[in-house]
Amino acid sequence: MSTPFKNHYKTLEIAPQASLSEIKKAYRHLARKYHPDLNAHTAQATVYFQEIQLAYEILGNPIKRRSYDIELKHAGQSFFSLKDGGLNNSEQILKQSKDLYQYIRSLDQRVVNHDALIDFVLGLLHTENMALLQRDNNQEYNVQITENLLNSCKAVVASRLFQQLAERLYVLHPDNTTAMHQRISVELSSRIQKERQNRLVPYAAFLVVFIVILLMLLIVF
Repeated sequence: MSTPFKNHYKTLEIAPQASLSEIKKAYRHLARKYHPDLNAHTAQATVYFQEIQLAYEILGNPIKRRSYDIELKHAGQSFFSLKDGGLNNSEQILKQSKDLYQYIRSLDQRVVNHDALIDFVLGLLHTENMALLQRDNNQEYNVQITENLLNSCKAVVASRLFQQLAERLYVLHPDNTTAMHQRISVELSSRIQKERQNRLVPYAAFLVVFIVILLMLLIVF
């Protein structure tokens, strides 16, 4: 049986486009947290510490990282497989939303998997994280998080997908008089309206063809 492919970015809880300084910072933080000397009776922490070291050995070396990124792409991994739930504070959720937006901006929008994107966003707005955001009640963070997620999902045109995101965001902005609540409503309504228009296109095209044929028959006869 082949060894499962390790997502070292997920291990260090960072985005694939993270800078070397961000990689070092994440490694130092996690290495201190899971160091065997501080977790002497926890076998799982020891295993995770070894994974953290391996991840840093590869991602902290530009040459090894370049080779690994190619393997990662071939393995079918993506940003959307990163840890998305159970973050510790509003600031981490905000950072994750920023990382997502930066990642989406770097892509050709035609290759973005909308289902995977929405799944990731819903994971980021997991029940525990939503409770954390509501508890902290930091409106500045909530607005920035919402802005990042709306911009990240700009290419998602299916209303059924976008509505799932909208329902979570409404919880962060329950007052329907706020600018952000209204923006969410506008974004959702525009997608619903566009879908309705698209459903009418075939009928409109059929009507045009029918009228043209009818006119031609009238001219001939």
